Amino acid sequence: MPEFQVYLKNNERLITKWFHQVSNPRSKVYGSHREISVIDEAIVERARRFFSMGEGTFVRTTLFKDVLLVNTSFKELIKRGLPKYVQSIDDDPHFHATLEEYQKTLNHNSVQILPKLPPIRADLKRRLNLECMIEGLKGRSMIASNDSIWAEMPAVTVVAESPKTVFSSTFSRKDYAPYQNYFVNVYLWDPEIRTPLKSRQFSRFGRASPDLTIKKIDDFAQLVTSLNQKRAIKGAKPLGFLNYFLYQNPQAFKRVSGQEAEYPESPTFWSANIGLGKLDFEHLEKCANRLLSPPLPLWKWAWVNFLTLFKIKHF
Repeated sequence: MPEFQVYLKNNERLITKWFHQVSNPRSKVYGSHREISVIDEAIVERARRFFSMGEGTFVRTTLFKDVLLVNTSFKELIKRGLPKYVQSIDDDPHFHATLEEYQKTLNHNSVQILPKLPPIRADLKRRLNLECMIEGLKGRSMIASNDSIWAEMPAVTVVAESPKTVFSSTFSRKDYAPYQNYFVNVYLWDPEIRTPLKSRQFSRFGRASPDLTIKKIDDFAQLVTSLNQKRAIKGAKPLGFLNYFLYQNPQAFKRVSGQEAEYPESPTFWSANIGLGKLDFEHLEKCANRLLSPPLPLWKWAWVNFLTLFKIKHF
């Protein structure tokens, strides 16, 4: 009997909105980590009853409350029509292996290095990204290598361990990764970049990665863990989702030439092969310490970034 994954309509919109506010140092609620229910339990129960009524149908729960497994024929699945609370149905062959690997890495640490997973479909990608947002709302930093499926996901900080660039066809920058939209657009609008990219096929409006360059992702994880420990001593909450903080402090990165570059290089704040660039550990720590104080006004932040870009172009 075929097995289908039934994705129920959940609180993704509410979770996304709160996630972006809590993660943005310029927000009044920055660092206000909390848990939000992914779905109303009543909807899950209604869905279980609905699918259990099918002839020869078997329903099971999964690691995700809003995703059910239904063993039945496709004909039986759609015979009565699908209720409005069903978002989508898929039969991803890697569903079980993906959840198993993901579950193995779950812990209560403030920094989580995500495992490399087999190729998966868009529905599962969106659900895993939502799960990373949920973890971010708990104050955890989800990080992954650019050589993995996580490289597409906007709720993950993607570290370049190898020269690989990803423009997601599943997640748009404007809707899912506003923290990088300006930086990536500047790169793509650069006349020296735009011309050679005209013949290249890629998702120009998709979430772009990497976010930064470092030799070993473990080194980055240790740095963030250390910053969180120092913040805890001073009574501050963990950094949580990192990308707003990182993109608001591009001066904490050094622009370096990428090896075996896939895309043209640019002196802009973000470049396709290196992201924001090579991390300056000491500078990033200073930026993190400033988060203990009220964030800079927008005009001051813009002035700092202008001076940084001026230095880059006239170095």
